[in-house]
Amino acid sequence: MEDKDLIIAINLKYSSGSRSLKLIAFEQLVIKALFWEGKSLNENDIATKLKKLLGNHKIDQQTINEAIETLQLDRKIVFNEGLWSLDKEFRDEIEDQVTQEKILLKNILREHFPKNIDFKTLESWFLMAVVDFFGYYGDDWVNSLCRNVIKTLPRVKTINELLEKSIKNFNLEKYKEPLNKGFYNFLESENSNDKQMIFNLALAMFSAKLVAADISVDPITVDEIKNSKILVDTNILFSINLNSPRNREKFVALGHALKHINAQIYYLFETKEEYSRVCFGRRAEIVGLLRGYGLEVLEGADKNDVLQTAINYGCKNEEDFDRFFESIAEPPKNMGDDLKIELLDDRRFIKIKDTAEKDNKMKNKIQQLCKKLRPPWEKKEKSQAALNHDVVLLHSLRNLRDSGENCWILTFDRTLLAYEIEDIGNYDIPRVFSLETLIQLLALNNAGPEFRPEDYASLFANMLLEKCTPLENTYSLVYCSVAF
Repeated sequence: MEDKDLIIAINLKYSSGSRSLKLIAFEQLVIKALFWEGKSLNENDIATKLKKLLGNHKIDQQTINEAIETLQLDRKIVFNEGLWSLDKEFRDEIEDQVTQEKILLKNILREHFPKNIDFKTLESWFLMAVVDFFGYYGDDWVNSLCRNVIKTLPRVKTINELLEKSIKNFNLEKYKEPLNKGFYNFLESENSNDKQMIFNLALAMFSAKLVAADISVDPITVDEIKNSKILVDTNILFSINLNSPRNREKFVALGHALKHINAQIYYLFETKEEYSRVCFGRRAEIVGLLRGYGLEVLEGADKNDVLQTAINYGCKNEEDFDRFFESIAEPPKNMGDDLKIELLDDRRFIKIKDTAEKDNKMKNKIQQLCKKLRPPWEKKEKSQAALNHDVVLLHSLRNLRDSGENCWILTFDRTLLAYEIEDIGNYDIPRVFSLETLIQLLALNNAGPEFRPEDYASLFANMLLEKCTPLENTYSLVYCSVAF
């Protein structure tokens, strides 16, 4: 019998068609239960195995039966004398996947972690650590994509915090520093196998969390964002514009997938204004630091996306930085090769802006959530300008949906998602989602023939790393630029 944590951590690859996320998740767990047991089981035994895999959570027997029925129609499982088992050919495919995962796992452990820890202990620790790490963010993804679930967003935790339990569980406290560093290096790795493992782990834990959630959970399907308008936040525009030409390719696949489902990408005039304002402010910060302290201190400062990209492009003096900021002065015109990003030019938004900026109740709530959710290393309040932008964005979303349009917001800002979650309650889908959530949705829902989940592994890993990693350098741009 395979190790339970290893089975949970594997995202099984097979054609699942355009079914609901919930059904796909249950199918994954039914297959894992049958594979883990290694023998035929009846429906009750399968449910019992699922509970053991998930830690004795209540399991929806009706959805188990639906998953079994679908897997039988797909000839993934067979029924004989009252018992279910994996089709022999399909079991061989799963066996091959598990073997490959074991090889990848061994390579990861040898590459990133101390060699003086017993290998079996290290392997068991890592499997528990990834369940804790990806499971924590799996709750975020369930909250973002499901109806009928008690929605709450936890604060961001660092890698060290998320690994603390597993390190103590295996009495590895004396190796705490190299284990934390090794896990960070794993997430930061540019190795394609490492990136693929990260994405697979995230998908696997999302499926497990979805099954372990309340039995009435109703996840969104990719059909619900077909033919939609997606309003992108300022941070998404920067993410597209600031990546190097090599990294910009990460958005090509996403652009193809969204175009395939006929989603259109827009930004508001207020978002364009905020984009310009942030560009101007970042330039002032960087040039002020450069004039006052020189390039050496600038290279040692906390590298937000703007500074890191500028340094990657070889900026060394004020003229270099001026040219760099001129190159990103305007929002990107495309996501990838052929999906346009356009200004949503609509006269009705003039009235929406006036109304929204007077909504002090919404502003106060957003500010409270910002203080609550931002990690300790980012405890700044939102500026009044940022709050004005946020309320205009949310009011615009409401107005478009009230007029019958299928509209969503795409952002990196968990504050906006948290506000939307609290505003709509537990019985509706948030109309605000993060980029990582969108990628999960497309990956699990087979969003078209051109969608290959592995194309998103690097982008996805980078998003997770940025979310849970504090800035650790000596100087921060905000601190150093105060004097200027």
